Amino acid sequence: MTRKILSPLLAATALASLIACSEVLPEPRMTKEPAVTQVTSLHAVRFAPEGFQVSPAEWDRLIDFLIGLRLREGDKVMVELPATSDGRDLAARRALGVMQLLAREGIAAEPFALTEPGGQLLRVGVERVALNAPADCPDWPDARHFDAFVNDALPNFGCANANNFSAMLANPRDAVEGQTLDDADTERLTLGLRAYRLRQSLPLVPLPQSAGDE
Repeated sequence: MTRKILSPLLAATALASLIACSEVLPEPRMTKEPAVTQVTSLHAVRFAPEGFQVSPAEWDRLIDFLIGLRLREGDKVMVELPATSDGRDLAARRALGVMQLLAREGIAAEPFALTEPGGQLLRVGVERVALNAPADCPDWPDARHFDAFVNDALPNFGCANANNFSAMLANPRDAVEGQTLDDADTERLTLGLRAYRLRQSLPLVPLPQSAGDE
């Protein structure tokens, strides 16, 4: 008789304990992921009134600006072209002249529009993408302030992957936008399909051996 009375009491006590514990469980932590930041640096190129040619002094200033930024892979160089330009006005001639000068230096640039007009100035921008681990990495709290028994991920979970991915990505812009595919070689693409249909096996072409493999 006593056992029959105690069993429901024990069950109720255990249920109450579980409910009390569930109320204090913290929100699950999210895995740390790489942080992407985009920064655009602007440089103003001055022109004479109604002029569209870049003076030697202004050209030197522009080159110094680009050298100071130390252009690297993934940087996007942009030349201001107002959205209201028809492609033949003074603003377009200025932008085209600057883009041609940059092309001679091996720097590809593309037009972009700013919300406010530049007047006698033409802005050249360099947009740079940076990929880094989150600001809170590493994240190893004091053991006294870390709930280690709530079946949750460690606060530092994902920091190593975020750091490694940021270091390995050659072009940080790939984390923001994909690269443009080149024209496909249809003959090359159908080679495997043709061999499969003819029940042929393609020869294995060995990779060229480098000096370090010897």
